[in-house]
Amino acid sequence: MSTAHVAIVSCRQFPCYHVLPNRVEAPIMKRNQTKKNGFSLLEVIAAVVILAVVAAATVATVAPMRAKSEAKLAIQDVASLNAMSQTYYLENGRFPANVNTLVNAGYISNQTPAEQTRLRKLRTYPYNRADGRFSEPTTP
Repeated sequence: MSTAHVAIVSCRQFPCYHVLPNRVEAPIMKRNQTKKNGFSLLEVIAAVVILAVVAAATVATVAPMRAKSEAKLAIQDVASLNAMSQTYYLENGRFPANVNTLVNAGYISNQTPAEQTRLRKLRTYPYNRADGRFSEPTTP
């Protein structure tokens, strides 16, 4: 019987050889697997579902914040209008007739499209000419 020396070698570091008596075989190779580029349909569907869940959670969080910010902006607008109305009264001895009077007197600018949009919104606030006070519009 002939002696054959067999060494166990890690296949990660070195090629694996089968050592048989008086014969050495070629290394064991994995099949040639062609790697396909791109994503599978399942991976794409999973990514779309995850994005949809994140988008729904974001919209559900942001929508109430927008309503709150609009309510706070209305309070700030009313306070600004009341301050302008009081200033007009101190300078002219009477309260302004409406928002247009404040525009004509130079208290509210009306030059840019953004200012014109804001002015249209300010005109919606109810105004009591007797005491010169604006109030927030009532929502039905």
